[in-house]
Amino acid sequence: FENNNLRRLTKVQDDFVNQFKNGSIDGEAVIEADVAVVKIKFGPTGTKSEKIELKKIMGNWYLSDF
Repeated sequence: FENNNLRRLTKVQDDFVNQFKNGSIDGEAVIEADVAVVKIKFGPTGTKSEKIELKKIMGNWYLSDF
């Protein structure tokens, strides 16, 4: 049971790395008050476009929407 969970976790981690290892920020962040919107490129080839939203809480930025 533990080996299956470990394999599943490793696959999830590998998939995450494959999706973001060639990623980049695409342009400037748009910041309004405590919310920032950032265009990114991601995917295995780094060509998929997406916007992420970050929220500033107690001085730190946290991912709030993807």
